[in-house]
Amino acid sequence: MKNWTKNSPYRNKDKDEIADIFYKQFKKHGVKLPETYTEQELIDLNPGVPVWFTKQHMKLKDKKLWSKFNK
Repeated sequence: MKNWTKNSPYRNKDKDEIADIFYKQFKKHGVKLPETYTEQELIDLNPGVPVWFTKQHMKLKDKKLWSKFNK
């Protein structure tokens, strides 16, 4: 089995650099950014995921987002 990690162009980059690379690709190709989905959109797009889980996830996500701004 080939070692894909060894040949990865991302192996010497930190998490933020990799995220930046992918966000640029999202924008380049017109893909909606993950944090822009509303709770209802996520519920509609993921019928196999329990609604309670999506609601809980959104509350935690909002909490983390606000904690970044309130530092």
